[in-house]
Amino acid sequence: LGVFWFKTKRENQTDRQNENVITTKELTKKLLLYSVTICVSSLLLLFIQLVDALNLYALLSGGEASEEAKRLKGIYDRGQPLLQLGSVFAVSIATSLVPYISMAVKNKELKIMKEKITSSLKLCLVLGTGASVGLICILKPVNIMLFQNGEGTGALQVFSCSILFASMAVTAAAVLQGAGYTVFPAIAVGAGVAVKWVLNTLLVPRYGIEGASLATAASFAAVAGLNLYQLRQKEWLDKLRGVLIPIIGSALLMSAVLLAYTRLWTFLFPATGRGAAVIESLSAVAIGGAVFIYCMMRLGIFTDEELNSVPFGSKLSKFMRRREQNGG
Repeated sequence: LGVFWFKTKRENQTDRQNENVITTKELTKKLLLYSVTICVSSLLLLFIQLVDALNLYALLSGGEASEEAKRLKGIYDRGQPLLQLGSVFAVSIATSLVPYISMAVKNKELKIMKEKITSSLKLCLVLGTGASVGLICILKPVNIMLFQNGEGTGALQVFSCSILFASMAVTAAAVLQGAGYTVFPAIAVGAGVAVKWVLNTLLVPRYGIEGASLATAASFAAVAGLNLYQLRQKEWLDKLRGVLIPIIGSALLMSAVLLAYTRLWTFLFPATGRGAAVIESLSAVAIGGAVFIYCMMRLGIFTDEELNSVPFGSKLSKFMRRREQNGG
């Protein structure tokens, strides 16, 4: 970097009249601004966890050392890996989205940019909804599979709603960053952290880890709402209302199938050991995922172009076309 700086500085000295030349001061200022704001946006999940690390134990124990508070904090922390795993697809979408948005902005291709943004957020909404709703329905066996017992299942079910909101928040922030607007997503993260802190203070003393889970979901929802509002204000986002009803309907059908399956499993195999929970959880994931994907395809939520942009999407598209041709 030092060699590059000296080289460009020498070249710029011979071409000071060129208006396109960026001074070192301007470049450093932009670099620091982009670095700090993008890093703040990227650390959304960690900042929310930091709030819990700072005040959750004290709120649970009433300010005094308590073994019960430690136990509850440990149960609550089970939700963190579930959130990270559930939102990994959204992070992947967001990362791949930035270059496309940047190129569209540079070429002033507003129509293409809006299509890319809408498609990406629609895909994120589908994946986030499927992951959140599906996990809520099968969280008890998943809890036993991963942590040997079903303690805190209710709180973790509330916590699972964060997957949807965190996914939307991360993807919308990536869109704004790709368009060169890095400050607003960072401000939204700050607002989300403030919401988390205030709601923890209000809800945890009364509702325990269920209150902390609700505060987490609300904080991610606040960040997602602010970022999406900014996209709407800039007229970069087409309305997603047309896909909400099909997505909700698909999620409800998947929920009904999963609840019926888990009830049937409990009736046939009353034992709740870890081995049984592993089989139940994995089979439920396969069944729920298949039902949800089938509903998405039958309702035509995605175009062929959108499907071709995701792994195995082209194969699903061909499969559904064959079924339609065969009268299925």
